[in-house]
Amino acid sequence: MQEADRIARDVLLALADDTAEAWTDFVHLAKGPVWKASLAGAPRKARAEELFSHVMSRFHIERRGLRARFAASGLSEFSSFLTREISGHIDHWLLHLLRSGAPDAADAFVRALQTDIQMWVQRAAPPAARTTLDDLVQDVFANLLADKGRRILAFAGGGTFRAYLRKVVVNLAADSARREFGRVRVSSTSGAVSSRPRLVSLNDEERAIDPVDTNPNPEAEIIENQETVARAQREAELHELLRQLPIEERRILEARFLDGRKPREIATQMGRDVKDVYRVLERTVARLKQALT
Repeated sequence: MQEADRIARDVLLALADDTAEAWTDFVHLAKGPVWKASLAGAPRKARAEELFSHVMSRFHIERRGLRARFAASGLSEFSSFLTREISGHIDHWLLHLLRSGAPDAADAFVRALQTDIQMWVQRAAPPAARTTLDDLVQDVFANLLADKGRRILAFAGGGTFRAYLRKVVVNLAADSARREFGRVRVSSTSGAVSSRPRLVSLNDEERAIDPVDTNPNPEAEIIENQETVARAQREAELHELLRQLPIEERRILEARFLDGRKPREIATQMGRDVKDVYRVLERTVARLKQALT
């Protein structure tokens, strides 16, 4: 593995010089994983070939910057970096299909992202909803793809598509669970009735979403608006604090709280010891909480 990683790093270094030989070497390294991901993500072989060409074309466009991207990624293994880059290019292709109104765009979206979305819904579902998890997943997909994928196409950049998609999926799962298993939730601080599903934050980890029923109340609505403003201010502060973190710490936080990865998965992906990942999470989250109080 170390020898293969050294070779890959040499190839990335050569790509910065933009030689034909370096590109040929990169294609030799990347074509197997790209083809495997294309077959898994495309509904038909013809689409898989199109997706393969799309991903390799994107790599060719970005070839001179790949070494710098790898260095900035915080990942220690080239294979992990390549997997993440491939996923990003597949997401770009899926968005293109949806925006162009391709007849099989929905099929391709489901095929490529079903595993991730199922995992996000499962982790977000309250205990009462887990016996009907398949129905909840289907509801989420139906809502994602409604109105020609309006919610998906609302992605405006500023982060990874999968981080954005996970937030949308978790909130849709909350809405579906609330309709099916809803109950009123009272704020522990103000005593006001809240009709807003609890969203994902840095404190969520494995905690389930608490679904609620709607219960119109003018006083509660005023309190809710005040809470929304305060929450928006805290989120702005949090984003600024995250921006100031070292790159590797930020990558670990994003993988844990945005992508929903478990520490062991993060450790494997980043080539780090799982205890080290736990230490980074504990230390960084504590520092963020202290800064926000």
